[in-house]
Amino acid sequence: MIDPSAALPSFQQAVSRRSIKLERGRKHPELYIHADLPDGHNPRVTFARIEDGTVTALVQFVEAEPYKNMPCYAIGYAVPEGYRGQGRARETVTKAISELWHGIRYNGTPTFYVEALIDVENKASQRVAERTLSETPIDAIDKNSGQPALQYFRLIEESTFYPSALPAIDEGL
Repeated sequence: MIDPSAALPSFQQAVSRRSIKLERGRKHPELYIHADLPDGHNPRVTFARIEDGTVTALVQFVEAEPYKNMPCYAIGYAVPEGYRGQGRARETVTKAISELWHGIRYNGTPTFYVEALIDVENKASQRVAERTLSETPIDAIDKNSGQPALQYFRLIEESTFYPSALPAIDEGL
């Protein structure tokens, strides 16, 4: 479990200094996207909601181990303290998943899983995961810290984004 709230201040600094390249989302232009290789090997895609130069929500994806023989992306999200409790995390997670799917399906990955591994004490992140990924987490132990966690998975596929899918993740289509 890597706490994405630790990445939020450094991402904010990079935005403020304009030291990173940001692109607008194609499906959700209110999101900004940044792709990088933080360890030199594994891609990370960051989606941010930025208002008047301030990052008000951050969502990051990195490739994880396959789940049920399908590609899987680990998700982490954070909202600065002054912006919490306003639905920003849920909204930004939902839109970031939509942007990710619309982006990578053209690369031959139309179906994949999103996974969130959340500390059992982090009730706010659990509520976001329950609303955006799954209402039925799996008990887990984090490999890095040895701490108890809850693991949430959601299958993302074409039906996720169109009216026949319930619940729809991309309500604007």
